[in-house]
Amino acid sequence: MKRRSALDRLLDGLFRAPHDYKPSTNVFPDLEPGKIAKELALEARGKQRAGGREPPRGPGQLDDIENQTIEHVKSAQRNSHQILDNDLQSYAARLGSLHFQERVTAIKTTAPDCIVEYRAEVAKGANELHEFRRDLLEHEKARDEFRKKHGIARPALLHSQAVTFLKWGFLVLLLIVECALNGAFLAKGSALGLVGGISEALAFAALNVGAALAAAVLGARLLVHRNYVLKLIGALAVAAWLCFTVLLNLALAHYREVAGTLVSDGGRRVVARMQEAPFALGEIQSWVLFGIGCLLALAAFVDSLLLFDPYWGYGGLEKRLRKVRQRYQHLHADLVNELRAIYEDYSKKLGIIGQDLGARLGELGRIVEARQRRIELFDSHQDHLEIAANTLLGIYRHARGLPMEHYALTRVKVCAGNPDAEQRAGIEALVKNAQDVLLKQTQGLQAEFEKGLAAYDQIDALVGDKRAFHAAA
Repeated sequence: MKRRSALDRLLDGLFRAPHDYKPSTNVFPDLEPGKIAKELALEARGKQRAGGREPPRGPGQLDDIENQTIEHVKSAQRNSHQILDNDLQSYAARLGSLHFQERVTAIKTTAPDCIVEYRAEVAKGANELHEFRRDLLEHEKARDEFRKKHGIARPALLHSQAVTFLKWGFLVLLLIVECALNGAFLAKGSALGLVGGISEALAFAALNVGAALAAAVLGARLLVHRNYVLKLIGALAVAAWLCFTVLLNLALAHYREVAGTLVSDGGRRVVARMQEAPFALGEIQSWVLFGIGCLLALAAFVDSLLLFDPYWGYGGLEKRLRKVRQRYQHLHADLVNELRAIYEDYSKKLGIIGQDLGARLGELGRIVEARQRRIELFDSHQDHLEIAANTLLGIYRHARGLPMEHYALTRVKVCAGNPDAEQRAGIEALVKNAQDVLLKQTQGLQAEFEKGLAAYDQIDALVGDKRAFHAAA
């Protein structure tokens, strides 16, 4: 199961909307006095009562028609107030969903966990790196002891894969060339011609090149060994190879001369000629064949000698050391990249959380401003309703012939419920404090990242020359 960091838990739900409201596009509907006057038939009813005998009214008193008209306006006022109340509830829900205190508390309690988690990752990597470094140290120690024991003060002679491939390829090329040249010379009297000569020469070429390879790898390298017994063995091996090469190529030259006349007993005749007169070759081509064979054997010997380090066992030891060092270097690089990836991931998440706090604070300001504008709009709407009420009353009273009296609409007072300046200042201070915590954690992460790199480098410093290690890397 994939590990979820403390920041991942803190980011849960971050991108969910902080409210469940649907923005309202409703406005407070304006009254049309002319239309209402027609619906209530104010002018007609006013004229009808103009000739009647209505009891006198005191100042500010309204008759039933006027009360009906005012009730119509107050109904519109109640409807508008209901719209406002719904909007204010929506704004209140939006304010409540910001959860500043809860969010800040979560940040203060959770954000520091990222430092703990990061330190755990550094410690885990350091332990793993230390195991590999200890293995590398043991190989370096074995190499150094070998060099000290055998008095070696030079680096091992190791070739790249490309150079090694070329050297082995050169040996194969020598084998092919010798097969082709020997086959051409031996084709003189072979019953199968060139093909037969090459097949006969293959055995000679394999012996010639193979003996040179064995003498160089198993014999000549012992000549530089500190052990005198091994030196002697190496000298004897090289001497034996020289004798074998000369005899083999002489036998090949004699075989060329007898192959044209003898088929079944050619080998016996060659042995007899070698015993009687080994250097008595009758044709110049036979001497050319002998010289070419010796030169190719010498080339194979030199090439084989340079395949490996001259000192027996030193090259293999150094090769194993370099493999262990390369493995350690790869692990070191992987762990550093992993630390960098975790650091960048945590820093990015801390930045997102900080941006979220800023967005929530901006949302608070927008909500407060929107509520205030809606309340101001409702107050203006009540002014409109009062004007509409006086217009309707004026139509009715003019029809009755009564003087106009200004009607004052009873206003609905709205409590905004918005955070006051002191509360908003407290919220802003709370958010600022949380943002400081996030900034501190970001800086702490950077410091931990640098400490992690230093901890990995200290492992190198504990076991040798770190500069040499990085140069090798």
